[in-house]
Amino acid sequence: MNFVQINYFLTVAKCLSFTKAANLLYVSQPALSRQIIMMEDELGVKLFDRSGRKLELTPSGQILAEELEPIFVQYKGSVQKAQAAATNLTTMIRIGILDGIAVDDLLSPVLREMLQKYPHIEVVLFTFGYEELASRLYDGRLDLIFSRKFDVENRNEIRYRVIEKAEDYLVARTGYPYSGRSRRLTANDLRYDTLTIVTESENDMAISSVNEWFRDCDILPRFRNTPSYHASMQWVKAGICVTIADRRSILPTEGLVKIPLEQFRDPSLVLAWAAGNKNEARTLVEQMIVDAEENPRKEFSKFAANPDL
Repeated sequence: MNFVQINYFLTVAKCLSFTKAANLLYVSQPALSRQIIMMEDELGVKLFDRSGRKLELTPSGQILAEELEPIFVQYKGSVQKAQAAATNLTTMIRIGILDGIAVDDLLSPVLREMLQKYPHIEVVLFTFGYEELASRLYDGRLDLIFSRKFDVENRNEIRYRVIEKAEDYLVARTGYPYSGRSRRLTANDLRYDTLTIVTESENDMAISSVNEWFRDCDILPRFRNTPSYHASMQWVKAGICVTIADRRSILPTEGLVKIPLEQFRDPSLVLAWAAGNKNEARTLVEQMIVDAEENPRKEFSKFAANPDL
């Protein structure tokens, strides 16, 4: 069993789908399946239960996934350190960006300045959903993330800094019945709508906050779960669903309206990091991003969304 096979196994264990895992790994599904079968033959145990409609980990597979994950994370960290040493890099900072938000006005000038003033510091960028960002902060695979305040403010051992205040609004297709109204919409106004959300896990703070908002009004929300922010916006553009966004959300420039919404959480843009993070480059980059917010460069578009939508 080698680290390539371990990576394949952990990816399938997380996705619980050979098709999704193959797409993430950029390999064919038959090739991925062969590697998993080779692992099972070598270990003498079945790692996945393929008998039902959904792929599931066997008890042996569950144990192996839990045991191998920290080992694989340590292996990747060691490889990155070795590669950094080979290229005379003294520091690496890994920054995560929440899927679906625009931070180019803050990050682009920082990346240029880092390259000019600190060429020895390697900046690595990632894009993930809420839970994956938090998970990678906790286990040290990310040093700094762009996220929203409601997602990080109640998490243990995560520190954050508010970069920009924001409010939520409802996004719907042009012609939506409530478009044009000045008053803020409430959960009761949305009782007959289907809200599209990006589903990652039952612990996702974004999902929990919306559920709590509806429960406070004694309403059972109707959700359409989607695997990504891009997929979510396709349902909104089709007029089948509505969604909740803020001024940093990446939106199509045509065919949608935004409507004032009752504020039930704080979606302000934040920089967050693990309390135990010791990467000295993190504080440097953090301050540079704050400076970029306070002194914006005109050559960078602040929002990917249409500001007049």
